[in-house]
Amino acid sequence: MSSPPLHTSFKQLFNTQNAETMSKRSCPFEEDLCPQLKVHVGPKEAADGNSKEELEKIYENTMALLKNGSKLSKDVVNIDHHEKIRGYHFESPRFKQMIMNDKLQLEMSEKIIVNLDKQICSNCGELGISDRSCCFHCIDCYCFKCLSECSKCSEQFCPKCTFTIYEGGEHVECLECYR
Repeated sequence: MSSPPLHTSFKQLFNTQNAETMSKRSCPFEEDLCPQLKVHVGPKEAADGNSKEELEKIYENTMALLKNGSKLSKDVVNIDHHEKIRGYHFESPRFKQMIMNDKLQLEMSEKIIVNLDKQICSNCGELGISDRSCCFHCIDCYCFKCLSECSKCSEQFCPKCTFTIYEGGEHVECLECYR
């Protein structure tokens, strides 16, 4: 009397059960379930009466600062665009230092930041180039050996901002004049 192998008895047991007896049991707390939503609760939502008033004051002060700041910036910035235009191309920008006043607001100072007189060539690395030897297009400083004069507008340009034209003799044109 040998017993059937163990694995066959489990198979037989499993096959005898049908899908109705294997169903999931229902949740006994169905009426207590509510949809679970992610709700952000910040200081505005959690604030009581006193805190709500403080938050409203902070909001009003912030809005007033934003509105007044934009009005002040219109008065402070007075740029004459005709001074910056020189010929066909534009001059290098003249930056001014921004400082904070006693009310923690940014103001333009009267000092203009000027480039150093002695700089390093961006192409060959030569030291001691003057401020006047900058590329007219990209405003990087180069030595006089690395700059080329445009045959059309007669300004100084670096090798990156020029094309060498070989038609009708070798000459150089800047990116703006080549168009």
